[in-house]
Amino acid sequence: MPSRRRVLRAAAGGLAATTAGAAGAAALSTREPNAQTDGERWPMARHDPAGTAHSPDASGPTDDVELAWTANMPGWFVGASEPILVDGIVYAAGGGVVAVDAATGDRRFAVEGTAQATPAHTAADHYTTPTLATTGTGGLSGWDAAGGVELPVVGWRVGTERWRGPRAPDTLGTYSFGPRSFRGPSPVSVDGRVVAAVPERGRVVVLDGDTGDTAWSVEPDAGDYGDTVVNDVVVRDGVVYVANYPYRVNAYDLATGDRRWHRRLDDRVHVVAATDTGVLALTRETARLLASADGATAWEYDHDGNAVESEPAVADGLAFVADGTESLHALRLDTGEPAWTAGFSGRGSPVVADGVVYVVGDGYELRAFDAATGRRRFSFTPERVPLSTPIVSGGRLYAANRHRVLALAEP
Repeated sequence: MPSRRRVLRAAAGGLAATTAGAAGAAALSTREPNAQTDGERWPMARHDPAGTAHSPDASGPTDDVELAWTANMPGWFVGASEPILVDGIVYAAGGGVVAVDAATGDRRFAVEGTAQATPAHTAADHYTTPTLATTGTGGLSGWDAAGGVELPVVGWRVGTERWRGPRAPDTLGTYSFGPRSFRGPSPVSVDGRVVAAVPERGRVVVLDGDTGDTAWSVEPDAGDYGDTVVNDVVVRDGVVYVANYPYRVNAYDLATGDRRWHRRLDDRVHVVAATDTGVLALTRETARLLASADGATAWEYDHDGNAVESEPAVADGLAFVADGTESLHALRLDTGEPAWTAGFSGRGSPVVADGVVYVVGDGYELRAFDAATGRRRFSFTPERVPLSTPIVSGGRLYAANRHRVLALAEP
């Protein structure tokens, strides 16, 4: 348990079979991927556009885990980003995109490319299969969720990339700092649109998920800081919330791009999550709730940590925050007061399902905690590292693990 200070300041307003070989294109649904009532779906990073990392209808392991299957991938695949799961298919990015059958671990396809960030699954009316929007060294791009078409004999795949969005000119990589090091913030899919940050630029764009055409783009606080970069983007109730390095949180109308409000904090803002009660903003040492209407601070909790590599989870009136040093905190969303604090060393981004919090510490050890009490339920250490943030569905956990994808289940 932590020994350092915890300060709460009230203010006014106040996610084993080894396989090889492609199994052909999957029969995939084109339904809108943002419904949060299907426990079999985890369609984007942190589960939903608001960034809650909570699947309200899914269940996962509760008392222990073991490998259900292991899917080995080509050497170019370096899985460190959280995967997604849609219609029985697990997708992961890391030097390209791979797809695996969630039930068996059989590989559907593996296509090398520039994709690094967790894909966002979006409906595509112009195609018979959905689109996976992702970012990487090639900028923003949209991929065929069926992996394109495999040519007979040679085994090459064509038609995998559908569109490319804007990118910064003359850039060679993605972000080299912040909560998604080397891959940047993942795109968000909502109502057939893709909301994303342009890699290595302080710009947010809203694209048509079908065509990649830009509906609107904005550069938050342009000119205020020479090194402004977008750290995080989430969407809730028709509003886009942006955390842009170093100190700002901005809110924009999803339909028009008009700015509703902006707020400058006194510490560098890394990630945000949109909740029923406001916008949760994480800085290195604090968690703050900002009012959705105007960004005013409702409460602030000082955990005295170093949470630059952690994303929060929000479930059942609680916010779960790893402080990056020694603790995992459960904070009451209405007041900011701690419900419990559990020992958890290292960096990690919790996900929540069916009363269990899952979090990977420093990319090597998975730990599970009781969401109501903070009691530690189990831990799991893979034979290889890094282990990505897991996703939860159908009693299992799915994660990328260097050159493979894993499924974990109760023994």
